[in-house]
Amino acid sequence: MVFLIAYKIASSKNDYTSLHERIKSLGNWFHYLDSFWLLEPTSLNNAREIHDHLVPFIYGADNDYIIVMRATKSDYYGWLPSTAWQWIQSREF
Repeated sequence: MVFLIAYKIASSKNDYTSLHERIKSLGNWFHYLDSFWLLEPTSLNNAREIHDHLVPFIYGADNDYIIVMRATKSDYYGWLPSTAWQWIQSREF
C-alpha cells in the first residue's frame, strides 16, 4: 500500500529536515517534488496513523497544512524522471 503525503508549512521555521527524516523512517519512499512524497510504510496501516506520526514535526501555525491519503495507480499521469516511474511501477497500490 502506498500513500501520498503533501504539505505546506508557512511558519517562519521552514526547516523541513526533521519532517523529511521522519517520513523516511516510516518505510520505502520517493520524493522528487518539494512538498510531495510517496510512502510505502513498513508498519503503519492507514492515513491517520501516518498523519499522527508526522504532526509533531510540523510547527503547527494556523497556515501549516498536511494531507495523507492512499495513492492509486488506477488513474495517474504526469511528467517525472524515469526513476520516479520505476519506483511507482515497482509498487503495489
